[in-house]
Amino acid sequence: MRTLSRFELPPGRYQLRVVANELATKSVGSVLYDLDVPDFTKGPLVMSGVALTSAASSRVPTVRPDDELRQVMPAPPVGNRVFPVGDELSLFAEIYDNAGGSPHKVDITTTVTADEGKELFKSEDTRDSSELQGKSGGYGYSTRVPLQGMPPGLYVLKVEARSRLGQGPTANRQVQFRITEPDRESAK
Repeated sequence: MRTLSRFELPPGRYQLRVVANELATKSVGSVLYDLDVPDFTKGPLVMSGVALTSAASSRVPTVRPDDELRQVMPAPPVGNRVFPVGDELSLFAEIYDNAGGSPHKVDITTTVTADEGKELFKSEDTRDSSELQGKSGGYGYSTRVPLQGMPPGLYVLKVEARSRLGQGPTANRQVQFRITEPDRESAK
């Protein structure tokens, strides 16, 4: 069972502290995480992190799904980066285009590259600055990535946005993930 929580913070550096207490054994654990909230209004083209889910992970119950992501993803996002052979990934990212006053297009490319460097998947999309109605703003971007035919191993998912304006500023995010054979015991 997983629980999702959302909180909004202004740009800056933070430290997230999470503590868990297991009542039956009285075990306590904690995690500290340094968090940098970027200012998406800085720079000509900026990208959020990539929210990722998969068909297999959609079967894991979620206590409190995120209402905003529910509108753009088929299942709640997961932190797990290990997926079974034949699964299908779904992703969502936001591309912030801060040159909305000048007409232009932004090309968005998603690729999956195997550990040895071979590109196994590529998807391309184009957005037009007219969607922003002459202002700075964000393009919501989602796509599906079929893992069918990809053998077990390490992979890199890359989402890249490139503006056709001026010097063609770019923004990108990369996520490493692993494909594994399904657990035979859990498949029974």
